[in-house]
Amino acid sequence: MADHLLPRIEASHRKAVAAMAADRPVTSTATGRAVEPTRAVTADLRDAVAVMEKAQEAARVAVNWAYAYRMGVLMVPYVVMLTVLAVFIVPVAEVVGVGPLSRWAWTSFEAADSWGTRSWIALGTLAVVGGLSYAVYRGGKALVESYKAYHQHMK
Repeated sequence: MADHLLPRIEASHRKAVAAMAADRPVTSTATGRAVEPTRAVTADLRDAVAVMEKAQEAARVAVNWAYAYRMGVLMVPYVVMLTVLAVFIVPVAEVVGVGPLSRWAWTSFEAADSWGTRSWIALGTLAVVGGLSYAVYRGGKALVESYKAYHQHMK
């Protein structure tokens, strides 16, 4: 931003100095200072501030997109791990019996008479879901570490 604004400010300063050298500036009776070149410099500075505000808004948008891109890149290992788990766990769950167990848990939850029994069934089911979620987290973290090691190797 400084590279963009510095030439404009220097140009405004040169313009004001040239105006002072070429014309006799109007002086204020109260302060004895030049009024017209000051107004010109003030107008140029206002223009520079407007340009700076536009550049700042453009930078803010660029920072947001960069942040979104980085977040997307950081999510890749977790999405990969979740996909791998979904692809492998569903068939394996059916073979091992987790699929039928989850259907049994839901059927038992619906058929339970008391809220106490339903809460125990729900708590058990949520514990299993939490365990699987933790497995996704740990698997994603392991992939992040392996990607870091691969990236360091490629440098």
